[in-house]
Amino acid sequence: MFRRKPLHQELKDVAWTLQLALTKIQVAINFVRDREKRRSFIMNVTLITAVHGMPVTPDMMCNMYLNDALHDIKKAKKKITKIINKLRNRRISLRLMKLLTTVEKEINELESLSKNPIGLSEKLKNIIGLIQDLRLLVELEVPT
Repeated sequence: MFRRKPLHQELKDVAWTLQLALTKIQVAINFVRDREKRRSFIMNVTLITAVHGMPVTPDMMCNMYLNDALHDIKKAKKKITKIINKLRNRRISLRLMKLLTTVEKEINELESLSKNPIGLSEKLKNIIGLIQDLRLLVELEVPT
């Protein structure tokens, strides 16, 4: 029979998933905002792929990275929901449960920011910080 991961490890995995999503969002922002990278991409990739019939533009790459980041955010949301559901049956501190529900609410609000990658990245940084604080609290309070 397999043992479940300790709570602080599960929170670390959620933070890592969100950090990965943040990195993808920053790459997407670079495709749109950095003129030099955009021009270089157009010269080196778009023109070559256009010759072969399917031009790949910087905007297409930006959307691809954003969609992938949103998928990672959904995975993290699912993991947090599972953690909350598992902990409802256990005795844990109210502070810990309140922080977990706050993180869940914050992640739910990220979907409304999907059209604004800069706002999404700022909000994601705040959520990652909350999860790191939560993980430290779990390591101090809950023996696993």
